[in-house]
Amino acid sequence: MSATSASDDPVQTVIDLLSGTAEADWPGGIKPDPIEPQWESDFRTKSNRSAPAAYVYSPEDGSREQFGAEYETVDQTETVRVVVWAPDETATNAVSSDAIAILEDYANDTRENTEWVTIRPSPVDDRRAEMLARRADQAVVAVDVELRRDDSTGT
Repeated sequence: MSATSASDDPVQTVIDLLSGTAEADWPGGIKPDPIEPQWESDFRTKSNRSAPAAYVYSPEDGSREQFGAEYETVDQTETVRVVVWAPDETATNAVSSDAIAILEDYANDTRENTEWVTIRPSPVDDRRAEMLARRADQAVVAVDVELRRDDSTGT
């Protein structure tokens, strides 16, 4: 683990961890560039890149549950999706597998490197079927990441 994040935003945390990992520490040696929020680039830009890129967003609202005698503890779970675009399937699979390996290092982070207690990536999900036919020559896969933390709110 070479990267850290001080953000309590789950999307920014995943971006920080992937961006903060040196290219030499990506197991396959291919670090996507850019690694950015999904909304930073339009479809045309994504489909015209000649190198792998990763786009990060939250596909759904997370859950936030308060409990304790006076609701002083909050359990928060968020899902973040990392979508890898690359010109060919080999690069896409390598980059997505590397992203999983990097994020698995933070599975039981317990706030040592991030504001989250656990960060758990899921297996790769092929997203090419969601692309409009003939609109892009890119191979596209997604990795969902579940982030969880619990806080004492002090209320």
